[in-house]
Amino acid sequence: MTVDEAKTLAEENEYDTDPNDEGEIEKRPGKLSDYLPAPYKNDEAARAANNGALPPDLSLMVKARHGGCNYVFSLLTGYPEEPPAGAVVQEGLNFNPYFPGTGIAMARVLYDGLVEYEDGTAATTSQMAKDVVEFLNWSAEPEADQRKQMGWKVVAVGGILWGLSVWVKRFASNLDSRNRITTDMSIGTSGRRSKRARSSTTLLPLDQRTRRRHRRMPQTRAKGMTWDGCQLQHVYISVEDSLAWFSFFFAS
Repeated sequence: MTVDEAKTLAEENEYDTDPNDEGEIEKRPGKLSDYLPAPYKNDEAARAANNGALPPDLSLMVKARHGGCNYVFSLLTGYPEEPPAGAVVQEGLNFNPYFPGTGIAMARVLYDGLVEYEDGTAATTSQMAKDVVEFLNWSAEPEADQRKQMGWKVVAVGGILWGLSVWVKRFASNLDSRNRITTDMSIGTSGRRSKRARSSTTLLPLDQRTRRRHRRMPQTRAKGMTWDGCQLQHVYISVEDSLAWFSFFFAS
């Protein structure tokens, strides 16, 4: 059934409007957002037609019963022609092995050939019960398909963002580790590099290394010449700066 066909079917029923300025209630065609019309005028009429039992609201029946769709399908198709031998059925009840207690007030409602399908499908009891179950399953959760589609979109976007965050983390960590390495090379007293020239690696944050750069750098005097240690400088990019850059890129 298409959306237009569903709208046409809904317009066949009339619903009461809100009272107008004069307090009168008028009728309007039905819409897809309206509740399905009740099969009985009131609860008394419903009990009279069902051996004194009030039919429950079937909107959430698939979700409210253990087994869901399988339970409803088995209940609709589980009426035997005659109760089995030894089965005790109270007066006014119908035997159904799938109902708790095996005695149900609702009589069998589906029979072969009860309706006629436009596409020529055979109107068997099982086929009609399947259609009823599918409709009840949809009415219990009509937004299920849209929620599943949105879930797949969230998983896809979340995977992409997770991959970007891992890449940014590794990229920033590599820059940070290279930026924290300070190498001091001392020169021997003869003016050339000694065999015991030492190389020390100190891991310091950027601000501490900047403040202590000239204070800690060793100096060696040889023949009136001063050799200062060599130090490597790198551009420091923090994780926050990288995330801000990616946010600006995607926002634009």
